[in-house]
Amino acid sequence: MDLPRGKRIISEKIANLEAVYKKLPEDFRGVIRIFMKFEGRLHRGDILIDDGNILGVSLDDLDRSISSYGEGALEEIKNKASKSIGDVDVYKFGEIEMSLAIDSNERILFRHVIPLDRLWVEKVVVEEKKRREEEERRKREEEEKKRREEEERRKREEEEKKTREEDSIEKWREELGKLDEEWAR
Repeated sequence: MDLPRGKRIISEKIANLEAVYKKLPEDFRGVIRIFMKFEGRLHRGDILIDDGNILGVSLDDLDRSISSYGEGALEEIKNKASKSIGDVDVYKFGEIEMSLAIDSNERILFRHVIPLDRLWVEKVVVEEKKRREEEERRKREEEEKKRREEEERRKREEEEKKTREEDSIEKWREELGKLDEEWAR
C-alpha cells in the first residue's frame, strides 16, 4: 500500500494487535501498519481505517514479492498475526493524507467497508466455532472408544463364558468316561 506520512501514535508488539485496535478512537483516521515474521518470511500488512471503518487492506510477502489485497489479506493478517513475531505501528492521518491514501490505493479498497469493531469479533466467533467442533469431535471419539471397549469387553466375556462351558463339558466327559470305566468292570 502506498501511504503518505502520518503521525505515529501507537507502537506495539504484534502480540498486542487486538489491544492496539481497541485503543483507537471511534473516529480514527489512518493506518495500522504491521511488520511480522511468519514461517521465516517477512510480511508487511496495512489496514486503512477512516471513521471507525476498515476501507482496505494489503499484505505483502516481502521475501517473495507477493501481494494480496482485500478481505483475503485481512484474513491472512488475522490468521498469521497470532503466530508471528513483529511490530504494529499506528499512524494518524489528517483529511488530506487520508484523501491521498485513498486515491493512491484504489485497488485495495473494499466495496463495502468493514466496521473496525467487527475486526476481531468474527475471529472470536470462528475460533469459538472451531473450539466447539473440536470439542464435539473429541466427544465423538471418546464415545466411539467407549463403544469399542464395551464391544471388546463383551467379546472377552463371551469367549471366557464359552471357554468355561467347554472346560465344564470336558470335565463332564472325563467324569462320564470314569463312570463308564467303573461300570464296565
